[in-house]
Amino acid sequence: MKKLYFLFALALVPSIAHAHCPLCTAGAGVLAMLAISLGVPALIISTLLGGFALAMGLWLAKLPKKEYVRHQYYLISGLVYLSTVLPLWPVLKEYKTLYAPYIGFDKYANKIPVDVYIVGVILGAIALIVAPYISSWVSTLAKRQLIPFQGVIITMILLVVVPLIIDALFLI
Repeated sequence: MKKLYFLFALALVPSIAHAHCPLCTAGAGVLAMLAISLGVPALIISTLLGGFALAMGLWLAKLPKKEYVRHQYYLISGLVYLSTVLPLWPVLKEYKTLYAPYIGFDKYANKIPVDVYIVGVILGAIALIVAPYISSWVSTLAKRQLIPFQGVIITMILLVVVPLIIDALFLI
């Protein structure tokens, strides 16, 4: 009986947490679909989906202990990213015009149609890749980590602020 209590108490003791679990990523995808139905801009949702898809790909690419194929880590990451992003493309497709007067040759050629979903998933992947470098740069400037979970907070800020800036400056 004492062993049973010990095992139960041991189960309550927290262990080391590993970031980017598939359950969290799937939950974020479900919340993204709910956010779309509530009217959150598609660029923000697709940016979050792109970031979470790449996070899941990077997490799953670390699972195999042995490298069976050359560049297996990048292949698995890319395949998971594409297999998450591409099936949602027909559902979340939305077009806006990119206002780019510096590209056009006359007053009618300065607006280019852009698929907001594709722009968002690419921005999300870039934000997820850049965030650890920004976090380490901030830690280097401050000579310590400023706040707990600084990397996660910087990643989430990038995933929300970057599409807002792109939407405000370039998309009509």
